[in-house]
Amino acid sequence: MLKILKGQQEYLDGVVVCEESKNASCLPLVIHFLGAAVESNKKVCLISSRMTDMNYRLICSKVGVRWNPANISFSEVVQPGYSFDTEVKVIMDDIFTKITEVKPEFVIFDDLSILESFGATEIETSLYIHKIYEFLTTTCETPLLFAPFSSSPGITSLLKPYTNLHIEIITVGHGFAKDATSKAILTHRDSSFPKKAILLSGERTNNGQWVSI
Repeated sequence: MLKILKGQQEYLDGVVVCEESKNASCLPLVIHFLGAAVESNKKVCLISSRMTDMNYRLICSKVGVRWNPANISFSEVVQPGYSFDTEVKVIMDDIFTKITEVKPEFVIFDDLSILESFGATEIETSLYIHKIYEFLTTTCETPLLFAPFSSSPGITSLLKPYTNLHIEIITVGHGFAKDATSKAILTHRDSSFPKKAILLSGERTNNGQWVSI
């Protein structure tokens, strides 16, 4: 997890919406929240549209996050049995069913924009996120739902009433070499928490430092 955020509970609950800009990746944040869940012994659903569980296991082994099957339930958005004409409602219902079966405290997606690719509108996706979070509040006191988007910028305003923390992640520099960096800009719903930015650097995703916005 990002050591710089360790122990800061205000960044570890509620709905966390992340916007990827300028080809930046939310992967460091996915690993951060996954690591936070494992470290605090919370049950987590990791729902991916980008990688397999083996990919995540390998990444976790490299950054010091213990992959514990007792805590982590992995699922792919697109299931092997789906056909090309599978309706987005079926996909969304299957994900929600998985979540209700696991009863996690954390739900982590790695790109919810895929729902729009299957035909979901921004309003439908917004209501869906709210539905998942409402369920989580019935299973634990401090749930977390990480909802990143690689596109669909308009959904941010729709989700604003539900969002505890908004993160915009952008590339800094050329963004390809091992020393490439990105900046995560954090805006908390509570105005008493100042707007902050973290510079993410290096190939290990748990590196970061506070920088000016």
